[in-house]
Amino acid sequence: MARIETYAELKTKLDLFDMCVKSVCKPERACNVFVAAGDPGLGKTYRATKIINEMVKAKQIPAMDILEGNVTAFSLYQKMWKLREGGVIIIDDVASVIEDKKVGIPLLKIATDTYASRMVGWNSNDRRVVKVSKFDPKDNMEVLEHFNGICDRNEKLMAMKESGDAVPDRFYFKGSIIIITNKSWDNFDRLSDGAIGNRGRHLDIRTTLECSIDYVKHMASSIKEQASFKITKPIADAVVKYITTDKEVLTYYMANGVKPGLRIFGAMCDAYKDYGKAGLNLDMLEASLTKEKY
Repeated sequence: MARIETYAELKTKLDLFDMCVKSVCKPERACNVFVAAGDPGLGKTYRATKIINEMVKAKQIPAMDILEGNVTAFSLYQKMWKLREGGVIIIDDVASVIEDKKVGIPLLKIATDTYASRMVGWNSNDRRVVKVSKFDPKDNMEVLEHFNGICDRNEKLMAMKESGDAVPDRFYFKGSIIIITNKSWDNFDRLSDGAIGNRGRHLDIRTTLECSIDYVKHMASSIKEQASFKITKPIADAVVKYITTDKEVLTYYMANGVKPGLRIFGAMCDAYKDYGKAGLNLDMLEASLTKEKY
């Protein structure tokens, strides 16, 4: 798929991204998964969480949670139990689950099927898994009844239930899943053996260097709202100028096949705040790019 060349094209693609997020989160929806693939630094996670939090506040969906970092398939299963009644799980650039062909992919396949309610299960002797399947529960009310009954009779299970560690070995998942990855769609689809792509919607958002530079210039003001520190206009202007126009920086981008992004802008503002103009150097830039996982 060709890379996006202009900011106008990218804005259209990001508007479509917003629509896909809303669509997969609605109680009445055609599919239960949306995969947003492509370049880091475009604010995919920020945009998705902002939209979903607004839907939660409006009581359109019950809750949202994010899985990120080195996440196991069992962590995903626990999160699904927590959000079983229609919540939204964002899986943010978690390769470990996608690469787990034995457990992770089969679990995702079941969880993202097109049915409104999907029965998921965990077959193991893990001490955190409470066996309610022997009662053949027909819905989550029955699952919860048996789950609570078993835990109430076991002090260790009760402690794990209260901490959120214990889960039933079967329940019905009614939520939806958004997967955000910095891989291209083709690479993600290949890695997941095509198991997720045919179950929902996906977008591949990849830009040229020129488009990324224009995007950072346009979106610097929105980064100010996201950052945990206040960015003054002089700092923002100095950083934008450095990461989008400095000849040495542009040469570095082209030589290494990388591009600026919104998190890079935030990290460089942080460096500027701590070190002044001395913080605007290639070492700081390279450290920021490494965090972007290009």
